[in-house]
Amino acid sequence: MDGRGQIIEHGPWKIAYDPAGGSFTFCNLQLPLPVIAGSLAGLTFSTAGGGVQSAGIGGGAVDCQEAVLDDVHGHGRQFCYTCPAAGNAPQLAYLINVYDDRPFILLRMLVTNRGQGDLYLHDLDLVRADRRNGGSVKFLERGRPPDFFKVGWHDWVYSGLRHGSERDVNSLPIMRPFVDKAQYNPALPIGRGRGEFWGDGWGLLTDQRSAILAGFASTADQFGVLHVKCRSGASDLTLTAQADGVLLEPGEEFKSEWGY
Repeated sequence: MDGRGQIIEHGPWKIAYDPAGGSFTFCNLQLPLPVIAGSLAGLTFSTAGGGVQSAGIGGGAVDCQEAVLDDVHGHGRQFCYTCPAAGNAPQLAYLINVYDDRPFILLRMLVTNRGQGDLYLHDLDLVRADRRNGGSVKFLERGRPPDFFKVGWHDWVYSGLRHGSERDVNSLPIMRPFVDKAQYNPALPIGRGRGEFWGDGWGLLTDQRSAILAGFASTADQFGVLHVKCRSGASDLTLTAQADGVLLEPGEEFKSEWGY
């Protein structure tokens, strides 16, 4: 790691942090895997009686600390990027666990209320690589949109492979005579256009030669969702832990689930 945590190389992984844009790029140095470029880490929150606001890792005040890692997954290094609180926004810490001999990276966000008033947390984005914010998922094969293996809610919602040229599946009209709407995740939309998909818990984005498997290693306190937009050349991927408006009082800390 360099002195400011801008370049991390450990095991097969390289992670680059851009302090100007507050974005992260993840790539594998040993295999021709897709690159997650320009990914942001942040959250949406609100105050009592206020509208929804956003905050993210970024700016010149971000500090990076490195520590030895030894847990159930093995040995490695943990990198913690901390962004101090500003205005109504909470303090954010973005944890990146990189292991010596594991083919995955674990991600987590810690949120601390350093202010004097209550905060209500909504969506915590561990990965937000989308075109609107200058990010993307880049595959080597760029001739056609990648495909997405979608995971449905409690097996009542469609689970299966959707090609990038297809639309999302709304199975509620088909299953309405047999199951109640409570069997569905009301917080999970149905994609509007071709190549736009939402999935519960985890999902697989692939060009049929390589793939990105993204999701959550646990769902002890929050559910997690994926949102992808499959495009030729550069696709969007967002990995979100849903806090559902949980109250964070002054001095309290909130931890997202571990994502990968």
